[in-house]
Parts: sequence; C-alpha cells; structure tokens
Amino acid sequence: MKIFIPLFSLFIFSSTAGAENIRLVAPYYGSLTNTYRSSSARYSLSLRDTGILRGVYAQWINTEKFQGNIFYYESPEVNYSKIRGFHGILDWYIKTPEGAKYVLGAGLDNINIAMDAKDNISAMKAFRLTNDVLYGYARLGRYFYASSANTNFTLMPYCGYSVEKVTGWINMWVAKNPPPTLRPTKVSISDDADYALGGLNFSAVYRHFLELQLKYMGRLAVKIEHDLSGMSNIYLTRNLGISYRYKLMQFGNCKNEYHMAGAILSF
Repeated sequence: MKIFIPLFSLFIFSSTAGAENIRLVAPYYGSLTNTYRSSSARYSLSLRDTGILRGVYAQWINTEKFQGNIFYYESPEVNYSKIRGFHGILDWYIKTPEGAKYVLGAGLDNINIAMDAKDNISAMKAFRLTNDVLYGYARLGRYFYASSANTNFTLMPYCGYSVEKVTGWINMWVAKNPPPTLRPTKVSISDDADYALGGLNFSAVYRHFLELQLKYMGRLAVKIEHDLSGMSNIYLTRNLGISYRYKLMQFGNCKNEYHMAGAILSF
C-alpha cells in the first residue's frame, strides 16, 4: 500500500489548476459481503458473511491529457476476517488528427484477507487463513461519444493483459478418521497467473448534476473472473454531492460484493 499515500497527496495538494482539471475526494461507508469457497482433497470450505465497510475515493481528471483514480477500503470483521483492498488506475489520452480519442492505461489492485476463525468451522480447529491477491494490468481502449436532449453518453471498450500473484497459507487442525484425532495441517494457496482481459465502461451525465457509471472487466483465467461496478453521483452544488457505489469482484476462490454511500467534495 506504499503507493497510496504519495498518490493521495498528489490529488489533494497539487497546485495544478485550470478549467480542464476536475478533482474530487469522497469518503464512503457501507457493507461488504465476502464469500470464500474451496474444495480439495485436503480440505473443503464454504463461508459467506456480511460486515461493515469503509473507504475513501479520490480522482483527478484532466480532460485533455489523463485521468487517475484511487480507492482504498477496509472491513474490520467479516467471515472472521479483516479485509483491506485497493484499486488504482491511471489513463493517458491519445488524440488522433481525425479527432478520435484513445486510452492507454495501467491499473493495480490488491486485496488482503487475514482470517482467524479459531474453532468456529466444523471439523477444523484453530483455523487461520492469510490470502493476499495482487494484480496489475495494462489496457488500450477508445472513447465513443453520443448525446440526446440534455444527456451526454460515453462508451469505452478496451482490451489488455494482466499479471496476478496470490500469496497465502491455511493453518488448521483437522479431524482424521479413523481414529478420531486432530492433526496439524498447513496448506499453501500461493499461485501466479497471467491472462488477457477485456472490458467496457459506460457513463451518462444529465445536465452536469446527475452522473451514472457502469463498468465491466472480464479476466480470461481458467474460468472467466468477473469485475462489475456501478456508481451514481448527484451534485447538489458545484463542489458538493452525494454518491453511491456498487462492486462485485471475483478472485479465484474469493468473491467480494459491496454497497457504499458517501459525500463528494469536488474542486
């Protein structure tokens, strides 16, 4: 998470100003549903729980050159776990002489799960799990624009490539029969993978005060892993608004789904 502090400071304290720059910060609060399922010859696990979630989002848009955004969130207690996550994206805009607008971007995502279920899982004692998922990706896309009445629409399809690194262990005492005894077991869940990805971003803005965003990204792993998100913003004044965010993420055996609401400060 070392990238978070300097990048966040860049959003807040940068002195760059101008009509083409839009910067905003939004604290959020909501709920996270975490699902973890795994089945193997050594252990089988199926957990699902919902807990509180809090986070902060920051974005800087220069309509001619780039856009960057970061989002950090954490849930202190869900599925006997502490969950922390981070999303960061930086896109550079490339315009052609014909007026087309392309995007060359890179993203970094990280999810860390630290579980200590103690004796709360059937047939397992002193169950602990650490799971850290880090993946970075590069993408290339193009913007398409349309308008109707007082609403402006934007569509950006893209494709790219991703590298993923999973680090983690499961530690537990498992019942062995026969005879009915408990034996210590340690299972590695570490893995590395790389795969192609594709996505589609859609946005609609009505009279500059109502905004809707929908985003989908599919990662072509052994099975397609989905990343779906949505956001709606209502600006009450030029600098103040309210926001709602939704996201569904799949990472191997883990799935996270959250709903959050917050306030927007734009400057």
